[in-house]
Amino acid sequence: MGGGKMKKKNRILVENYQLSEGDKTILELAQLNDEIQKLRQKLDFSETDLHAANAEIRIQIAEQFRYSAELLSKNKVRIGLAEMALATTIELKKSRKELELQRDKVAFRTILEAKNLESKMKDVQYYQVLENIGFAILIHQDGVILYANNTALDYFKASQPGDLLNTPLALRFYGDYYRKIQQQINHLEGPRPVSMPLEVKCVRLDAALFDVEVVSSYTFHNGKPAIISRLLDIADRVLRSKAILEKNEEVNKLIVARDKFFAIIAHDLRGPLGGFMALTEILADSTYELPDGEKKQMIAEMSLAARNTFNLLESLLEWAKMDLNLVDFNPVPINLHSLCFKTKSIMEESAKAKFIEFQLDIPEEIQVYADQDMLQSIFRNLYSNAIKFTPDQGKVFVYCKPLKQRKIEIFVEDTGIGMPEHFRENLFILTSKNKRLGTKGEKSTGLGLHLCKQFIEKNGGEFKVNSIENKGSTFSFTLPLANKKQQAIVSNCL
Repeated sequence: MGGGKMKKKNRILVENYQLSEGDKTILELAQLNDEIQKLRQKLDFSETDLHAANAEIRIQIAEQFRYSAELLSKNKVRIGLAEMALATTIELKKSRKELELQRDKVAFRTILEAKNLESKMKDVQYYQVLENIGFAILIHQDGVILYANNTALDYFKASQPGDLLNTPLALRFYGDYYRKIQQQINHLEGPRPVSMPLEVKCVRLDAALFDVEVVSSYTFHNGKPAIISRLLDIADRVLRSKAILEKNEEVNKLIVARDKFFAIIAHDLRGPLGGFMALTEILADSTYELPDGEKKQMIAEMSLAARNTFNLLESLLEWAKMDLNLVDFNPVPINLHSLCFKTKSIMEESAKAKFIEFQLDIPEEIQVYADQDMLQSIFRNLYSNAIKFTPDQGKVFVYCKPLKQRKIEIFVEDTGIGMPEHFRENLFILTSKNKRLGTKGEKSTGLGLHLCKQFIEKNGGEFKVNSIENKGSTFSFTLPLANKKQQAIVSNCL
């Protein structure tokens, strides 16, 4: 009975162990010894019983040791498995952290690559826009071209970008225009982020010049600050502006011509007509008897006034038709001597009235190529002008000399009063106030010489005036000869 309690107690102790298996065994042995002592005190065993009890106890202790050893072995396996599980858990945690770190790295690289790709896409889109835009783009830094779009290559006649890249920007602008552009760029900071448009001349690679409008602003190129300049070809605008200016000049000329036309009608034409009317009224008045001598003088004055009025009207009509481009231009071969002589005959009465000697030195064989009506008007006006400003008993010379390239120069020279320098400079300006009377009080409008210049230029000639005050004037002009043979004829005749 005592053995059953001992086993039960030992089992409770073993099942309820909290110490290590070895410590528990020692404790159980100590408890067993205490119980043995207590049994020895209570019971009186014989030596044999004692040996038997001791044997039983040893068996129980051995059993307990075996059980304890099994528990210890099982516990070691459990501890090993637990340690392995713990190690595995630690490794898994490390792997997880490493995976999370790798994931963060991949995510960071992906985001960075995405941003780089986005930036590259923006750059590609940016440059695509620059390449396909309708004006030239130059990106430059420190005066060196770093980028040029396709339009810029076309503007500067470059076959490839390398013709412009890494070259001085100053080479592409003519004269001081580059300095003006640099001055605008220097003022881009502050309230002016974009320069004002500046019209300049650029230089192509073949050295040809062309007009552009330049606007500059700041930009970035390859991550560095730079200047982007927009160049717009304004050749059409310049041509339009030039055409507008020419039209304005033409309009102004027409206005001046109109004013001159009405001024001549109001003054130069009205005066002779008024005098002519007065003389006719006197002659028509039957109650007013005039001596024959006075009547003849009045008739002569009327004839002169009528001729002057007719010549003036003819000049006015020719001038008006010329300004309105209504004059027919029909150049034909003309015998120069015959035309000069015919016109001289028309002006002969005016020359005789002032006892002016008229000398004609034009070979009969010479033929020029010109419009006959225009050429006759040229000689008529030059003859009239020479007679008007030559005093009594003066001389008028008409002669010619050959020139190169199948041309001839014709001279109308007089010994008249000549012209001061300021008269010569403004001779062909309609608005000029340089008007003066002839040596007999003849009126002058300046219209005749203006017509001469227009008609001469229309026939491919050049008009010149040489004059010395109080000594005379020489009017000369060139005309083309009728054919090649005329060059030899003129050279032989003169």
